[in-house]
Amino acid sequence: MRVPDQIKKCVVFIGYQMADLSYRYAGSAFFFGDDTKNPIYAYLITARHVIDEIARRGLLEVWIRLNAKAGDSKWFKNDRSAWIRHPDLDIAMYFGFPSDDADHMILHRHLALTPPIAEKLNIGVGD
Repeated sequence: MRVPDQIKKCVVFIGYQMADLSYRYAGSAFFFGDDTKNPIYAYLITARHVIDEIARRGLLEVWIRLNAKAGDSKWFKNDRSAWIRHPDLDIAMYFGFPSDDADHMILHRHLALTPPIAEKLNIGVGD
């Protein structure tokens, strides 16, 4: 089955910048939200340990590698303190869409698996 564009185009890479200005990948994230037409209402979601590792290195900036509308990819920075990290779960999120130049989509929340949908589709642990 082909993965729909909305799924593929919602994923970005998360990283950090080294002292020599090169970048290192730390993980991935995806855009999620209600309004797929207006990206300012997006959430960028990743695992908390990705942001924690950047913090452990003493870095104040999180870099996001986005696909650009021109066909290439670019790194965009944001402040690590803008990320909300759940204290008990391995999840972190950033509210917003880093660049108007990004060629990405937002995964609409109706595609998320909720308990009623899981029950209806008989989906459980391991599926």
